[in-house]
Amino acid sequence: MITSDTLRPPFFIDHTAPAYKDWFHLNFADATSDTSGLINVSLHGSPWDDRSRAMGTVLLHSPEFGWTSHVEILAYSEANLGASSIGLRDVALAIDQRNGTIHASVAGASSRFRSRLLAEPISAPLEVGQKSPLGSGWISWCLAPRMRISGEWEIAGHPAACKNLAGYHDHNWGRWYWGDDFGWEWGCFLADPQHPEAPSFVFTRTCDRRHQRYGEPFLLADLGSTRKQYGADNIAIRLAGQFRGVLHRVPGAMAALHQEMAQPDIPAGLELVARRGTDRVHITFEGHAAAQFITADTVVRGYGFIHEIVGKYSSFGCIGGKNFETKGYAVLEYVI
Repeated sequence: MITSDTLRPPFFIDHTAPAYKDWFHLNFADATSDTSGLINVSLHGSPWDDRSRAMGTVLLHSPEFGWTSHVEILAYSEANLGASSIGLRDVALAIDQRNGTIHASVAGASSRFRSRLLAEPISAPLEVGQKSPLGSGWISWCLAPRMRISGEWEIAGHPAACKNLAGYHDHNWGRWYWGDDFGWEWGCFLADPQHPEAPSFVFTRTCDRRHQRYGEPFLLADLGSTRKQYGADNIAIRLAGQFRGVLHRVPGAMAALHQEMAQPDIPAGLELVARRGTDRVHITFEGHAAAQFITADTVVRGYGFIHEIVGKYSSFGCIGGKNFETKGYAVLEYVI
């Protein structure tokens, strides 16, 4: 595990503290119900500024119930903040530093989704760490690409036990202002936790807000006992089509203020090819539902539009002399 996977707040003398951002992110997918979703807790702004906010976000999609979402926002003083935990009234996530497990819960009478989940890492985490340029600031991250999730949840009054859900976790931190000229593309392609050698993939690249100028792409391929990373010289990415479905937008009040973003130009799918030496990876993703989360900066007047496109992927290739071919659940994040 990454023993330093804790929140990274600024020191008091840090002049960049107003741009501070920090979040824990957990993705999951249930093959039994075709349900996929995320739980995210985050901090926005300097610890010494009364305008700063802690935020909890829940997005869940299932064929039976469609989108279910919940957003909670509190002042830092109202939230329960620990070295590796962010707890709001209805949404909480904590990392156990002894073994890397993650405890996540969602409650609240107004939420159609309630849960108590335990996520266990089943392969070694990776700390990327370096400060990648992002708008006027930077971003760093670490990730656990393969997790097994168990627990219980209730969707629209229908309870269910959860076992062997595919999962992914990452932790992002840095300094930036929402509304700066930046965006990013990120994809998580989940491995079946019941098959230790089934591959999981994570890719990302930063860009400007119009997605025309890109930073160096990154792809992690994890087959349990084998792990490879690929960079700019090895990766080709093609965003496919335009999403034409109904976009689920949260929070509702923010969505009402930004009707110009009700039908943004976001992709419907993705094709990614990586080659290096004898290694080759081919991933095809097709999205079937999308949500837009609107986030406002606490210091400057600026907004970010985070699109979560959920669907399924297929992949094939050869890594480290091991051939693979698999299908599974994935999410493509597209930030404007």
